Amino acid sequence: MKRLVFILILLLVLPSVMAREGHTKLLAVKEEGDGFEGSVADLYLEVVPGEGRVFIETIPLTKLDTQISTRFAAEVACNYLDKDCSRYDFFYTIRADSNIIGGPSAGAATALLTISLLEDIPIDENAAVTGTINAGGMIGPVGGVKAKVEEGIEEGIKTILVPKGKRFVTKDNLTTDLKDLAARKGVNVVEVSSITDAFYELSGVQLKEMDKNITIDPDYADTMKELAEMLCRRSEDLRENISEASDEAINLTKRAEEAFSKKDYYSAASYCFGANVRLNSQIIKREEQDNFEEVKKEIDKMYFEMEEVKVSTISDLETYMIVRERLDGAKDSYNRTITLYEEGENYSSQFAYTIERIYSAESWSRFFGMEGKSFNFDLESMEKSCRSKISEAEERYQFAKLYFIRGLEKKEELEAAKEEAEKGNYELCLFKASKAKAEVDSIISLIGVKEDDLKGIVDTKLEIVKRNIAEQQEKGIFPIVGYSYYEYANNLKEKDTYSALVYSEYALELSNLDMYFKKDKEWRSYFRGSKEISLFLGGLLVGLFIMWVVRERKVKPNVKRKKSSKRKKSKK
Repeated sequence: MKRLVFILILLLVLPSVMAREGHTKLLAVKEEGDGFEGSVADLYLEVVPGEGRVFIETIPLTKLDTQISTRFAAEVACNYLDKDCSRYDFFYTIRADSNIIGGPSAGAATALLTISLLEDIPIDENAAVTGTINAGGMIGPVGGVKAKVEEGIEEGIKTILVPKGKRFVTKDNLTTDLKDLAARKGVNVVEVSSITDAFYELSGVQLKEMDKNITIDPDYADTMKELAEMLCRRSEDLRENISEASDEAINLTKRAEEAFSKKDYYSAASYCFGANVRLNSQIIKREEQDNFEEVKKEIDKMYFEMEEVKVSTISDLETYMIVRERLDGAKDSYNRTITLYEEGENYSSQFAYTIERIYSAESWSRFFGMEGKSFNFDLESMEKSCRSKISEAEERYQFAKLYFIRGLEKKEELEAAKEEAEKGNYELCLFKASKAKAEVDSIISLIGVKEDDLKGIVDTKLEIVKRNIAEQQEKGIFPIVGYSYYEYANNLKEKDTYSALVYSEYALELSNLDMYFKKDKEWRSYFRGSKEISLFLGGLLVGLFIMWVVRERKVKPNVKRKKSSKRKKSKK
């Protein structure tokens, strides 16, 4: 009986043994008067066996809801480790002395602490981190960095990690070197750009290779080359029908030729598309073309064909997104064309855009059927991905508005994503919400940045995108839109740095869509670390021991009864 009681107690204790707990410091800000002051908070995490749920408690409440960014940080951490987290529950607690802002600025620290517990690798608790976390594990910029660093120094923190590009802070034409400021107090300020960088600084463990190169998928390269050739041949055909092309069209054609010679096929296709709109506009205006019905039939035909498309890979999903976006753009442009025509206004540019958008959609449809890892794109997972991305983008907008920011009242892409969600067009919703989040992230990236430093920020982002795409390839995924935008941002950065920044953010968001969808489960996800193996084997041994005890308890009374009956017979 005593043995059985002991075993039952052991079974009750086992789940608590399986739980993991950890802690790290957060650098935050709180509102004081008309400005912000730095604040240090404590972040605690307990990971227990569960169902993939995320719980967050903040004491006291934060100004911004931290639930969305916490859930996203946990998802990024699991995706970064390629770990199945549907069998864990995550309990996060933030404790601070006063009401802090909260929100996305705790994202990097949350992701790093999550990785620490999932991998069972301790991190330095005398260090603190500030920064957002983005798809692919990029640590993004935040506001109030100087105030946070100063508060961290006062609190005795010895290592402070800040987003790359935030070492120098300029205010009222005075630039402060935060690394130098902290060094005078014996504190080390380190700029980090990714989870890999930051985790190494906190633990001394290099989780992933830093330098990775992309191997361009041959199917992608061949198809994109064909697409570029088709659109650029159209430029030549259109130009033959014009005696004098506009300067814009000529310049775009030249840039397309340069891009094609570098094998930047998406960039070449994009420049030729722009040239085609301008060239065709001249022709339509000259010939007063009004073949509206013919164009409308072509749009309707493509919509019908899209209904028959089966999406099974990330490449299929991204192709569907971009073809559908171009088709919707053609439809909207067609409607505006008809309005201009009926009002007696010049419709040539609008009609040209409609026609060229149809050509672009048809060209991109060639990417359907590219080989790659299969995913479960059921209605439930598509809706969940769409609404998750909307929430992420919405949170970023609220965060950005706290710090500066003019021009953020326009949320056209985000509102469009919400409209698509209401219509049940979840693929397009995910695409538009991803772009909306990327756009506001590009604005946040500019906080306190001098124009001379902008190209360096773009280069940093592109390096992270390159690493992400290479890692996606290791999983059997080639993100065709993510790579296309990566290539385009590289092509743009010398002549149009701001556009390059936006496209680098697009590339980052659209290179990691797999994190929202279920993959086939693998045994390795269940036995990643030695602790899981030990717990599994321990549980197995306990189970076998219980079976042995139960069996012994059944066998011994039978043996006693047999001995007793033998003694009775002998007495007779």
